[in-house]
Amino acid sequence: MSKFYVYAVWRNGETHSDEGRFTDLELAERRLAELGADENCLLAEVEVFPSEALKTDIVAQRERVDGTWFIVEGELHARTRGGEARGKLEEEADE
Repeated sequence: MSKFYVYAVWRNGETHSDEGRFTDLELAERRLAELGADENCLLAEVEVFPSEALKTDIVAQRERVDGTWFIVEGELHARTRGGEARGKLEEEADE
């Protein structure tokens, strides 16, 4: 059975912050929407494991752009850790 994990990037510099585990994608997406109410959340995503390919896949993502919480569409990849997370924090610091 798959599990859906929600991770976030926060304005305080925290990356890949564990924001909950869910047995259902709808509940995980609801958590993404809730995170958008907090202006300090810059990016959040839902990872599912195991996926059909027996690896972790990103199945939903939201990002704060100019203060607005957007649904990210298209091909999704992990962004709450590593270089992309640091890049998001740097963008925020420059604003």
